[in-house]
Order: sequence, then structure tokens, then C-alpha cells
Amino acid sequence: MKNNIFNNKKLSIAILVGNLIGAIYGFYWYKDQLLGVPFKYWLFVPDCPLFAFLFAIVLLGFLLKKRNNTLEVVTWIGLLKYGQWTVVTLLFFGLLNRGRINNEDYILLISHLLMAVEGVILTSYLLVNNRNFIIATFIFLVQDFMDWYNKSLGIYPNLPFIEKNVYQVTNEYYYILVRNESILATILILFLLYAIYIRQSRIES
Repeated sequence: MKNNIFNNKKLSIAILVGNLIGAIYGFYWYKDQLLGVPFKYWLFVPDCPLFAFLFAIVLLGFLLKKRNNTLEVVTWIGLLKYGQWTVVTLLFFGLLNRGRINNEDYILLISHLLMAVEGVILTSYLLVNNRNFIIATFIFLVQDFMDWYNKSLGIYPNLPFIEKNVYQVTNEYYYILVRNESILATILILFLLYAIYIRQSRIES
């Protein structure tokens, strides 16, 4: 897979451009929420477009042969975490609210699933060390804290409101479901990152 993706210049450029387009649209999609929070918190708001943009930078680093291992590790976590989280959240919403997935949701489902796939592809390229493991852990623990334990700031993603609820699930319970899924994803991905770190350390020794 390595030779077919990041070592393929045309394919890398195509993926890079696709991520830039997705990131630009994503930042635009978040414009109302960004305008509703203080500027100092903007970095914590547009999770998915931010990591789509960072992945474009990672790809540019591969193309220019100027890689940044810390950026790659942080981007990898973001792609996996927010890609799968959006898919799960949309599925929760569709099934809880209507008992089915809306046709409009499929585009979001596919695009965010592709984010997670990009993270999977990036896995075999990661070079993990003490420094980037600690930095990545700190970033995503802070991110989850800002998203889910400062509700008054309005930083966490705008969740669709459940109206016609076929399962009698309240919006508060829906919020708890997607919040806990996000935190659990962070824990599991960090454990995976640690396992990669241990494996690479043993190989080097």
C-alpha cells in the first residue's frame, strides 16, 4: 500500500487537492459557529476540516520529501477520531430520529469515512517517539475537554436536533452517546498509538 499511495505523485496530488477542497467547504460550513465563539477558541471548532487540511500538508511533506513526524502523528489521530466519529454520529441521528439514513447524509458519511481511511493508510508511515506521543496525547485530551466539558462555550460540533424520535431517546441522551463515543475513540486510538510506539521501539533496539 505504501508504494501505491504516498509514493505515487499523481495520486498524492489528487488526494491533496481533494482534501483542500473538502477543508475549504468544511470551514465554510462552520462559519456561523466560528462567528459565535471568541477567536481564541476557533482552533477547537472545525475538527474535520482542520484535519483534512493538515492531511493535505502531510501529503505535501511527502511530495517535497520534508516530513514532520509530529504533524503526521497528530493528523493520523484526527483523521481516525473525527472521521469515524462523524460517521457514527450521523448513523445515531438517522436511526434514532427517523429509523433510517437520509439520502443527504450519504455524502457526509462517505466523505468522513474517507477521512478515516486516510488515517488507516497513514498508519504504516508513522514514526512514533516520546516527544510526538506526549504532544499528541496532550492535544487530544485538551480537545475533548474543550469540546465536551465546556458546553457553555459552544465549541463542540453542532449536533442535529432529534425531532421525530422513533426510539424515544432525548436530545440529552443523544448528546451523551456521541460525547462518550468521542472520548472512547480518543482513548482507543491513543492506546493504538502507544502499541505502535512500543513495537517500533523494540524493532529499533
